[in-house]
Amino acid sequence: MLDWKKISPDPNADEALQAVSRYLASVTRVYGVSRIDLLKDMARDRSVLDIGAGEHVKEYFSPNWEHQHLAAAAKRCVGVDISQELVDFYNGKGFTFIQVDACSGRDLGERFELIFCGDVIEHVDAPVRLLEFCSRHLSANGTLVVTTPNPFFAPYPTMRDMRRDRYFMCNLEHVCWITPSQMNELCRRANLKLAAVVVPEFAENVQRHGFGLIAAESNAPEYMYWLTRPG
Repeated sequence: MLDWKKISPDPNADEALQAVSRYLASVTRVYGVSRIDLLKDMARDRSVLDIGAGEHVKEYFSPNWEHQHLAAAAKRCVGVDISQELVDFYNGKGFTFIQVDACSGRDLGERFELIFCGDVIEHVDAPVRLLEFCSRHLSANGTLVVTTPNPFFAPYPTMRDMRRDRYFMCNLEHVCWITPSQMNELCRRANLKLAAVVVPEFAENVQRHGFGLIAAESNAPEYMYWLTRPG
């Protein structure tokens, strides 16, 4: 995370904007593997907390359900969800689930080496409180992985036109988009470090520039952020 306020009190100051832009470019990483393969590798033999693991409704339980892949790789995996119905359902399937509001001040009494907050932050009223909940449960050298949709994904206008909608219709529970500069600010407020902006799965869409490989922002349907404790 780059604290732009140390450069200028004005959030529109050109020198602050340029500094944040350079920082985000410096921490961007491109991986030629899928999101789930990347997550499984990160979860392997680690303690994992999966935020919002219930995924809306029981009908999402399938061989592609991400939580079961994390649970299979991890040495311990705990899922949390705000829905008691989903918690009861997945506990009945043999998984370890706890009912909790992940924007609350509750402490589960356990720290985790990996916390996965997959496509949750765009749903909540208070994203800073969500990040603070995650930080509270993160081990000293742990990693918090946050994924969220990318509003600049190129196919979105085509999808809108195919549906004959006036506006692009996203998940109706979404209340915001979180771009890299916005995540940098959320990290500043939550006292976390934005360690990496990760682009999985799009190695075929990268271009080579003077500073290395980059992927066009419009090629990625989501952002993946790796956050750590500062210091």
